Amino acid sequence: MEAAGGLTIPAGGTGGSWIVKLPSAKYVSVPENEHAMLELARRVGIEVPSNKLVAIDSIHGLPEEAHTVGKTALAVERFDRLPDSRASAHGRLRPGVRSLSADKYAHRSYANVASVLWAETGQETTYEFVKRVVFSVVMGNADMHLKNWTLLYPDRRTPVLSPAYDLVSTVPYLPKDELALSFGGSRDLHGITKDQVRRFAEARAFP
Repeated sequence: MEAAGGLTIPAGGTGGSWIVKLPSAKYVSVPENEHAMLELARRVGIEVPSNKLVAIDSIHGLPEEAHTVGKTALAVERFDRLPDSRASAHGRLRPGVRSLSADKYAHRSYANVASVLWAETGQETTYEFVKRVVFSVVMGNADMHLKNWTLLYPDRRTPVLSPAYDLVSTVPYLPKDELALSFGGSRDLHGITKDQVRRFAEARAFP
């Protein structure tokens, strides 16, 4: 999906800083897709950042070609710009920011991520991770790479899982898309069964 030709730009606004995701030159309605995914996630109890669809014509300073690929962009409130409170679950990016890997498509699995979360944060956050993985599988989001799993440090010591972000159903655009990380030893999104999900949840949420 990152080869979609879309553009993400920083923006300021009332209530905090935002990023604006412009339409893709290759895939239709990506902002609307992500907005719908975020809303569905919110409705099933997954924390997501504030977000809204905005008209391209209302965004000032864009190059002319940005107005030719779509009429709507997605504005998402940033949770990584609050002072002294950030970290990422995938090398050190800046003080208080930590990540599992500099390569978001590194040879890792969702089980690896769950193991790190269990060690860092315990059962509750690991269970939330499993919930988000299951949601993404059901909604056809194969692009759940390492940088989609971020830890925040509100007190600079205790990590908590960030709101869910970059939720896009990729299957409508790439029907044969494979998972970014392996699940049960496979990257086949369509081959995941209910029993596999149950076993994964039981093993990761209650190791």
